[in-house]
Amino acid sequence: MKKFLTYIIFLYISFSYAQSSRTVTIGVLSDSALQGEELLAEQLEKEVRGVVGAQATLIFKPALYNDFQIDKAKTNYQSLISGNTEIILSFGIVNHLMLKQESNYPKSIIVVGNITAEFTSLQKSQKTSGINNLTYLVTPISYKEDLDTFSSLNPFKNIGIVVDEYLPRQIPVKEFFDNYFAQKKASYQLIPVKNPTEVISQLDGIDALYLIGGFYGTDSELKSMITAINQKKIPSFSSFRRQDVEKGILASNQPETNIQQFFRRIALNVESIINGTNPKDLPVNISYEPELTINYGTAKQIDFPLRYSMLGEVNFI
Repeated sequence: MKKFLTYIIFLYISFSYAQSSRTVTIGVLSDSALQGEELLAEQLEKEVRGVVGAQATLIFKPALYNDFQIDKAKTNYQSLISGNTEIILSFGIVNHLMLKQESNYPKSIIVVGNITAEFTSLQKSQKTSGINNLTYLVTPISYKEDLDTFSSLNPFKNIGIVVDEYLPRQIPVKEFFDNYFAQKKASYQLIPVKNPTEVISQLDGIDALYLIGGFYGTDSELKSMITAINQKKIPSFSSFRRQDVEKGILASNQPETNIQQFFRRIALNVESIINGTNPKDLPVNISYEPELTINYGTAKQIDFPLRYSMLGEVNFI
């Protein structure tokens, strides 16, 4: 009997080891490297490894960048499809648009796009992608809601909207803003840039600045852009991240914790896929409430009026 129990324990340990020794290779697609991306990549990898635990041995391939070229994005994608990659994490607008052109997906893909609610093909009521081997992470970020919030803070007359130079070629941002401002008393001008310092020479004639791009640069370049904006006393609003407010942008609707939420959801999705769930059945929505944050120092520097009513509604840095 003792020998039999020993044999059973040996089989259990061997089976557990066989399960935990499975190797899963994860590939990463990205549009371009952002300042500080190495740290974010480390945080994401740590989160995924922590959630998956001993269920599998994970191998993360180095990220493949497309430099905002859709043909290069397709080449990068095909290299992962033809290799030993089992799960693909796809970041960025160009990769999002490239994947929309594909008719089927032979590998499991988690799409983390930077496209707002106005430009996603998913319906608001849709809970899963329904597409074999493909899942999205959709956030409540909205250009319309950002602009509505910004105009309630600062009733601008002519706002500059900074976008990455490639963006108007990829999604109909101009058409969207044309339609939005057709119903407003204010006007706008689109400011496409490759580098944040290009914003500096295009600040004349505007009384507000909305940044949905222009963040692909070094810390020094971003600092130069923000310094120039504030020296001209132009109220600014970022759609991108709360950290931009910490760096000197006046305001943003983005909460502090949304990066951590993304990482946790990506990790949980990876775990589900490893355990046999088809990505088409994974939930696509990430829910978080906008949190208006204002840089108090910037507000004082640009003579931006702060109201007592803001105290209970706004996070101040």
